[in-house]
Amino acid sequence: MSKPMFVLGISPSSQTDYKLTLYKGTDDLASLFDAWREIVAGIDDASFIQSPDWLGSFLKSDPSASENFVAILITNKNAPVGVFPLEYLKQKRFGLNLGVWRVFWSNNDMGLSDFVFAQKPQNQVLLDLVTDFLRATSPRSFDLMLLQNVAEDSAIAYSMHFRSPAWCVSVYHHDSKYIRCKNSYDESTSGLTAKYRRNNRRKLKNLQQLGTVKFTSARNLADLKSAFDDFVNIEASSWKGHAGTALRYDDERRRFYEELLARFGVTGQCAIDVLTLNGRPIAAQFAIISGTTYNLLKIGYDSTFSAQSPGVLLLDWALREYSGHPTIRRISFVTGARWNDDWDPSKQAVFDHYLYKPTVKGGVAFLIERLKQRVKPLYLRYLESTKNRS
Repeated sequence: MSKPMFVLGISPSSQTDYKLTLYKGTDDLASLFDAWREIVAGIDDASFIQSPDWLGSFLKSDPSASENFVAILITNKNAPVGVFPLEYLKQKRFGLNLGVWRVFWSNNDMGLSDFVFAQKPQNQVLLDLVTDFLRATSPRSFDLMLLQNVAEDSAIAYSMHFRSPAWCVSVYHHDSKYIRCKNSYDESTSGLTAKYRRNNRRKLKNLQQLGTVKFTSARNLADLKSAFDDFVNIEASSWKGHAGTALRYDDERRRFYEELLARFGVTGQCAIDVLTLNGRPIAAQFAIISGTTYNLLKIGYDSTFSAQSPGVLLLDWALREYSGHPTIRRISFVTGARWNDDWDPSKQAVFDHYLYKPTVKGGVAFLIERLKQRVKPLYLRYLESTKNRS
């Protein structure tokens, strides 16, 4: 078994029941993952990125990622209450080479990350415990703790709301967008323009004139594996295939999605929706279901039928399926791509939080970061004023 590097009992009297255990590497994470699953089971509406299966899929598909992987497990009276996946790296900021502890970055496609604990008052202290733990016992020198791509409804955001670290700078990064699934399809699409809804109906009618149109959703493992093959073929027929970025041409990323399918498929949390024309798959989308959210991780369509927008029609079908659904409350795009705006999505802001350590380099970087954030709005206002004058 991979042995923990450190086991630490926190000493202040108010925190004597907490114990932090740091794991490094991936030789055997069974005990950590068991505790992790117990924590997730107690989180209302846990995000898919908080699941050990999400991180486990990445580590399995990219073994080299384990070189920097670290996880801190926090227990309280021997009951697991939090898991903090981290990685150590060197990062250059403002010309300074900084040692950085960062939220473990499992997949660049998703643009979200988080720690794993329930958003309850008793857990407000957990991030402070981890920060103090790293400052006291980190085997590598560091100047910055980087909480990157943190959504405003995340566990990290919850913890940050109750603390005001003196050496912290928070920077808006992007929006994560989603569609609310209301009681009916008409309610869910009430924000769409009449023209957009009319175009979708017209495109579906045009497609039906070409033959038999069918929408299906694979949920069990056997159907998922078949649907995944369809998905890979469909994606390769689109612009991604021509650019060489489709899963068919990227072994590592394909293995990642295969791992997701296997792990989440066992629990009924993976879905692959497919649109077929005369039995031929022409659009597909890969989703992970977490709590009340249907997370669209990947969408592909056959560019031969781009005039009928099969990807749009498939998403429209999913919205019909989940409007009024007993458990699904939203369809998340996860990212914030510009095309998402066609669906009049709701948005949540995503931030980067820079928690600098009071080292020489950390202090200099913090001052520059603060100055940068104060000057940037002035510069943007200056650009706007010059544009208006022209």
